[in-house]
Amino acid sequence: MAYVIIDGKKVPIQKGQNLMDIEDEISVPFACRSGVCQACAVTMKKGEENCSRLNENEEMMGAEGSHRLGCQVVCCKDGDEVEIELEAGWV
Repeated sequence: MAYVIIDGKKVPIQKGQNLMDIEDEISVPFACRSGVCQACAVTMKKGEENCSRLNENEEMMGAEGSHRLGCQVVCCKDGDEVEIELEAGWV
């Protein structure tokens, strides 16, 4: 099991799960759910290497570097040591 850390809260996530799959546990708003509205913008603080790569939808919406769209982020690794730390919004 991997973990997402946001606002000091550690939430389990499984390999292959999208951040939307754990939306009830994290404080990220999701609107369009398809990568075209930026409502779920997040800044990756740690563990980006444990996630899917920046995709075309995110690039079209201006995401770059550690800026991502939560609806497009998928956990790609598993294990207790896998942590993905993020902050809501593009900081």
